[in-house]
Amino acid sequence: TLVIISADHETGGLAISGGNPADGYMRGVFTSKGHTAMMVPLFAYGPRSREFSGCQENSDVSNKIVKILSGKK
Repeated sequence: TLVIISADHETGGLAISGGNPADGYMRGVFTSKGHTAMMVPLFAYGPRSREFSGCQENSDVSNKIVKILSGKK
């Protein structure tokens, strides 16, 4: 079984805006109310998981899934 874990986009641009790590307190704010251009992680485990390593366009991921499901190499 091939398992693929990802997100379709990053939202909000979370930024640390204060706090005291020594006290275990951090404060964050969102820098955007919409989608950002930030890359999201992609994890894959199982047969052919190496095809999902490195940086990829999101459309490439879906194309690879279709190719694998159709039995093409």
